Amino acid sequence: MKTWSCKIGEVDGRYLPDGADQPMRQAVAAAYKALTGEDNVFIFSGWGTELTEEERAVVEDRDPRPAPPPAAPEKPGVAAAAREDVQSALRCVRMALGVYAMRDVGGMCSGPQREHNRHVDEISRQIDRLEAALKQPQQPAQEKERG
Repeated sequence: MKTWSCKIGEVDGRYLPDGADQPMRQAVAAAYKALTGEDNVFIFSGWGTELTEEERAVVEDRDPRPAPPPAAPEKPGVAAAAREDVQSALRCVRMALGVYAMRDVGGMCSGPQREHNRHVDEISRQIDRLEAALKQPQQPAQEKERG
């Protein structure tokens, strides 16, 4: 089975009209049907995607920046287990959010639907920030106090 993926942009989100997801989804669904002869089973899309460093380098016509050195592994313990639990919970919330967001695939967005899309996008951005923070290496408590 094949799944097609695309990132397109880039625009300042402040200038997007309400319901900006819907025309993009409709265009992709129409192109998919024209190409495959079948209706799509799902569409995961939205304006919250970021480019990877490699993609950004292509757009900016430069070499990719070197990856940061890997973080020192945390010592096993309660803090590491708690971080894993939070990361797992965030993955579950992101999956549920994706299902919730898919409810608007058909038809045009109404006022309540536009508000729904704004909430979905904001929650997705908050999850991105939390996941990024969880990936940062943690300093031992003694170093934080001196810090």
